[in-house]
Amino acid sequence: MNMQIGATPDFYCDSAGFEINAYGFSLTLGKSVANPDGGAPGIQPFARAHMSPQHAKVLARLFVMNVKRYEAEFGVIDLPDTVYRSLGLPAEW
Repeated sequence: MNMQIGATPDFYCDSAGFEINAYGFSLTLGKSVANPDGGAPGIQPFARAHMSPQHAKVLARLFVMNVKRYEAEFGVIDLPDTVYRSLGLPAEW
């Protein structure tokens, strides 16, 4: 892919999707959009990144490290327990 300097997309993201297989990870970033039929909202994908399992693990650790750094500086980011439960996540990390 040949991208020019300054051509990097800049967008708001409120949705992330993950795909894994034996060879790597894919991360899709997007934004929720209303369903005109009144059903569950859909996702408008904006970007998809593919990476090795090693890169994904480093990226995950960097995300955790930076969220913890943010919380140390600005305060804990509160999320309702229902958010954690709906994603099958432990409340603490």
